[in-house]
Amino acid sequence: MNIAFIAHDNKKELMEAFCIAYKFILKDHTLYATSGTGSMISEATGLGVICLEYGRLGEEQIAARVAYNEMDLVIFFMDPN
Repeated sequence: MNIAFIAHDNKKELMEAFCIAYKFILKDHTLYATSGTGSMISEATGLGVICLEYGRLGEEQIAARVAYNEMDLVIFFMDPN
């Protein structure tokens, strides 16, 4: 399964905790993330993450992959502010 991760700056710590908690489930899947989020996930868990561009451009790349049916799940930790 292809899983994409996006986390706004104020939510990166929560995303890190989420990935640590579910590391043993996530290891069986192909992970994608925006650059900053992907680096943080990889360092915290040791999991391989395919990093796309940083910020808004990375979000657009993930959206394009969703549009082409290449992503099975997107996990987005959004800061409403």
